[in-house]
Amino acid sequence: MHARTKLSNLVEAQRLYFSHSEGLTDIELSNMLNVGRSTAHRYRSELNTVEVSPGRYTLEPTEEEVALARTILARAGGKDGSSV
Repeated sequence: MHARTKLSNLVEAQRLYFSHSEGLTDIELSNMLNVGRSTAHRYRSELNTVEVSPGRYTLEPTEEEVALARTILARAGGKDGSSV
């Protein structure tokens, strides 16, 4: 089994943060990625997470991601995607 690259770990960390709306602790993230806690902390810092409760972090979508989601929703049947 090959070790993951930093890039693949960051992509996986991003996916994990988005799939856990309640947020993740550094320990939880480190266990899920099979990396040390300090590495999980660095990944969290690089991904610009926000603290949702003490010690729990998640990602907020960027303005560009929100605009893209609204466009997709509008094309899928909504008029302007403003309910997002």
